[in-house]
Amino acid sequence: MPNDDPIAKAIRDYQRAPRELPTRRPMTFDEELGLVELAGQTVDVTHFVVDDQGVTRHTERATITHPILPKGTEQ
Repeated sequence: MPNDDPIAKAIRDYQRAPRELPTRRPMTFDEELGLVELAGQTVDVTHFVVDDQGVTRHTERATITHPILPKGTEQ
């Protein structure tokens, strides 16, 4: 296999994602209620950026807003 083969290079350079990346799953009803209780509070939010330099972890402060509900429903 030639050294300039891009597929072979990609396989050699492959790195698994860090363990701290969360798995995606749908929210349960109880978790959604927890978000309503958080409305108006400021929390730390962590997100990850993946680019050609690797994975970078970022933590920022965010204010949780009240949910946007369908017309005619109460909060």
